[in-house]
Amino acid sequence: HNPQVVVNREAGKAPIIIHAEPGKPVTLDAAGSKDPDGNALTYHWFFYAEAGRGNVTLDREDGPVVHATVSRPGAAHIIPTVEDNGAPPLTAYRRVILQTAPR
Repeated sequence: HNPQVVVNREAGKAPIIIHAEPGKPVTLDAAGSKDPDGNALTYHWFFYAEAGRGNVTLDREDGPVVHATVSRPGAAHIIPTVEDNGAPPLTAYRRVILQTAPR
C-alpha cells in the first residue's frame, strides 16, 4: 500500500491551503505520515512553479519538516513526496498551496 501523507496534522488526499505572509517562514510538517504496511518512510519536498504565480524558497528538500518562505504574492504550490522502503517502494504525493494576499 502507498504511504498516507499527512501535513500539519491534516490527513486525506485533498490539497491543503495555508495562508502565508511574504517573507515569513511557514512550517510544513509531514512527520505524521504513515505507511499502512509499516515500512520506513523518506521525504522529499519541491516547489511546483508551473502551478501557481507565487514564488517560494524551501530551507531544505529532504526530511519530514521544512520551512517555506513565500517571496511574492500569489499561490505557491509545494509538493511533499513520501516514499516507503517496501519491495517495490511506493510513493505518495500531496499538494500544499501557500496562498498570499496581494500587497
